[in-house]
Amino acid sequence: MNRLRAGRRTEKATRDRILKTAGEMFAKRGYDGVSIRDITGAAKANLGAITYHFGGKEGLFAEVLGREMEVFENAVSGIEVSGQSPEEKLKFMLGFYAERVLRERPRLRVLLAECVSGSSRLPKRARNLLRRRNAAFAAIVRQGQKEGVFGECDTEVAAWNYFGMLAAYILLEPLVTDGRRNAYSASFVRRVVDTATGIFLNGLKTRKHGRGGAA
Repeated sequence: MNRLRAGRRTEKATRDRILKTAGEMFAKRGYDGVSIRDITGAAKANLGAITYHFGGKEGLFAEVLGREMEVFENAVSGIEVSGQSPEEKLKFMLGFYAERVLRERPRLRVLLAECVSGSSRLPKRARNLLRRRNAAFAAIVRQGQKEGVFGECDTEVAAWNYFGMLAAYILLEPLVTDGRRNAYSASFVRRVVDTATGIFLNGLKTRKHGRGGAA
């Protein structure tokens, strides 16, 4: 029994070490820039360990990304039952997402960019989370519509547009800066979120030049 427990602890330690090493290497060199041999060598594991624990390189990448995105799962559930106004809920959702991706977990930015370059790498868990996020967005908008705060809109398209306003920072910035993936300051993230939310909810036009024409 003791040997069995010791063996399980060793397997878990190896698995965790591979995940940590792979996450660091994928974030620094990209998916295609890292081989299984590179990962196992740095993690001091045998070559068969990745197949044994993750089924292969794509399975390993999916697990790395899934771990990074765990924090969003509880946040989506929490915002749906909060007592905030619809505007506050939408701003919180974007702010939470931006803070984690741009500041707390900068390597997640790179991992998401890698998913876009190879769409089949986006794991089922991540796809399901994005669907839940968009569904939560739609529910908040419907709440705002009932309260007379929001007008009619295509909520599916609106959700992609709303969160897509961060795409330039998440996906393109690493390319523009030649891989220098520096974390953003808290004040800059707030500026991004406030600007994006303000434009999304209020538009750029002044009241004078709104949909109704001149005031």
